[in-house]
Amino acid sequence: MTREEVIRRFPNASESLIRKNICDDVLDRGEISRIVRLMPEMSAKVERRATTDEAKLNRLETEWLAVLREAEYPWIGIQAVTLKLADRCRYTPDFMTLSDEGTITAWETKGAHFWDDAKVKLKVAARLFRFIRFVLVTQRDRIFQQELVKP
Repeated sequence: MTREEVIRRFPNASESLIRKNICDDVLDRGEISRIVRLMPEMSAKVERRATTDEAKLNRLETEWLAVLREAEYPWIGIQAVTLKLADRCRYTPDFMTLSDEGTITAWETKGAHFWDDAKVKLKVAARLFRFIRFVLVTQRDRIFQQELVKP
């Protein structure tokens, strides 16, 4: 729906409802770049303060979040999206980002202990959600290393 159609059909619609319907229409036509251009405008109204999720991050995650913020992504989600892998099996990446080009990336930070179930979930997520780039971030000698997870 265009902005005019939403206003015509719903004369008392709030600005947020109008924006949501415009974005849905954009998604239907596959014009992700238009949404990306709208993101900074929409997120400009949001205060930058620690969320409860941000307050719970460990040292490695906090340091990687600082790196992501320096990269100036239009959107950074902190444990914001949970992916359903199977019945009673879910995976929540530490961070998700949306680039200016419309690329969605899920970032998983791991320290010294990387358990088998976490490895399996990461691989399964990469296989099921091929439109998302999955990147494993580790740190060795205070230097971050990134590994693209292949499906």
